Amino acid sequence: MELARKTKLRASDRVTNMSSHQKYENNYTLNIGKSLKKKLESTKVTEITYSKTGGGITGKLDAITFELFLYACETYYKNSLDILDFSKTAATDNVGNNVQITYSITDTTKKSFTINAYLTKCTLLINGKNSERFELCDITEIHSIMTDTKISGVKINIEKGNRKLMNNLKRQSQHYNLV
Repeated sequence: MELARKTKLRASDRVTNMSSHQKYENNYTLNIGKSLKKKLESTKVTEITYSKTGGGITGKLDAITFELFLYACETYYKNSLDILDFSKTAATDNVGNNVQITYSITDTTKKSFTINAYLTKCTLLINGKNSERFELCDITEIHSIMTDTKISGVKINIEKGNRKLMNNLKRQSQHYNLV
């Protein structure tokens, strides 16, 4: 298991990239075939949905929007002036496949929450004592960053990206006899 330092971003080093972060290994091997199937299903999701649960907020996104969400989270929280600590933890299975990213956020009032991003299903779980902060203010800013993000000056076409990813995943799924 590879361990790296946990990155803490403070107001003084907000321009620092999050190149170093904590990593942990789960005690299972990801079923690649099932994971491809789940990711393929996520390319067919047509809207972003958030739901309140007893333990926080869940989210379901299409595959391309999910990647935009991850980018927007890092951009927003590492540049937000009222965030005291922001760290990223990556989780892998026992052979090194990425399965989850967890962002831990603590604001200047020392209230915290986490955003758990499940990579194979493109789903989120936001929980913790301050998860309402995500719902009341952060979500709007994160979605604004997602909408404004461009690649080489060109707005991202989510539908086209999902179609292209779907085709690539279908080709990979043939290798596992899933289609």
